[in-house]
Amino acid sequence: EIVKDAPFDFMFTFDSCLATVREQAGACGAFAAINASFFDTIQPCYLRMGGVKLGENARQTVEGVNPEKRKYFLTGTLVLEEGRLRFLRSDTSRVWEDSLPYENIMSAGPMLIYDSVIQPLRQDRTFVTNPFDRTAIGQKADGSILMVVADQLNLMQFADVLSWLGCCQAISLDGGPSTTMVVDGEEVMGEET
Repeated sequence: EIVKDAPFDFMFTFDSCLATVREQAGACGAFAAINASFFDTIQPCYLRMGGVKLGENARQTVEGVNPEKRKYFLTGTLVLEEGRLRFLRSDTSRVWEDSLPYENIMSAGPMLIYDSVIQPLRQDRTFVTNPFDRTAIGQKADGSILMVVADQLNLMQFADVLSWLGCCQAISLDGGPSTTMVVDGEEVMGEET
């Protein structure tokens, strides 16, 4: 937990060579880091850093990229303003983030909690219903930020845990085998935190 007004800034990093979370944390001098969104071969998530667009919401179909729709799970957006996080609920347009005025934007999801309400999740996706290692970032009402990894939960269970921890906003980040948290140079992977 990072309490409001703690002397920490948040930042997004991106490495096209797929550096590990530990390597990226070390390169940035970060005290804590977690894996975030899906930026592997097709970059299905939106990412803007320093005003430069590095990834866009790409919905792969048999025919290629669907230019109009975003992935069903990309319902959350993180914005960095002066080193502080802001949580937004995404529009359904694939290019919604293009209209945002912020320098640093990352889409992720699904949004698990918004304005203290656990959000409905699609029950027809194993990504939602099956237990996997999970990663999320949340915000409590007092402004504290939680970076959370957990072992083998479905997304409904994970939302319940985040709510129990006091989150009024929470976004699921990339999980499964890539679930990673680094704190003070030590890697925490798939453990309840």
